[in-house]
Amino acid sequence: MEKKTFNDLFFANDIHKHNFDRCIDKFQNHNREYISTCYLAAVPEIFKCFKLELQTHGPFDWYFEHNTENSEKNGKPPKIYPITGPMAPLTSQTTALVHLALNLWNGYKFDLAEGLSIWDTDLFNIALQAIYLRRGEPIYLSNIVSILDNKSNTLVKESANTHSPTQNEPQVHNTLTFSEAWEVVFQRKISKDKLYSETRAGRIPHIRIGSKILFRRDTLNAYLAQNEIKSLR
Repeated sequence: MEKKTFNDLFFANDIHKHNFDRCIDKFQNHNREYISTCYLAAVPEIFKCFKLELQTHGPFDWYFEHNTENSEKNGKPPKIYPITGPMAPLTSQTTALVHLALNLWNGYKFDLAEGLSIWDTDLFNIALQAIYLRRGEPIYLSNIVSILDNKSNTLVKESANTHSPTQNEPQVHNTLTFSEAWEVVFQRKISKDKLYSETRAGRIPHIRIGSKILFRRDTLNAYLAQNEIKSLR
């Protein structure tokens, strides 16, 4: 995977990308394990926990050191680990990202349901991007969004070419309000309260602008299709 493709990745913000570039420069072994691990270590809330220059084997040396007993062995004095910062910046959400990173790196035991139950939309997207990196597939979230947008535009154009809407025929919009999503996509099959609680917990993709909650029709359809596939496994 060439470094120039890293610009296509999904990043939470510019700091996330800057941290990732530093990690990649630090660890020159650009295999899938290191790339996906560096990507998650670069999340700003995680990156605060360590000094990159003191990491030797990988960007999560500090985490293993925090979880290793610092006791005297074989008559030797306790090892002084180069722990460079507290784990206090980690929340339950970012701790789950750390566990995912270790799983992608060396098979550290991790229950994905742990993360899915607490990650907000941004952290879910970060986790999904890391999994794609570990698989070595040239598929990035920015490309997925672009594909969905292009597909939506194509469907709209095809629909327009098929027939011209009459004055009384409603136009199909991709951006939906909360009530529209509940009625059109979920077809009132769940309560509004349930939809709101799942959305607020970050388990249903949405866009929040101030106090306003909006949805994209194609994203919700993709979300429902993904959950349907999971139920078949």
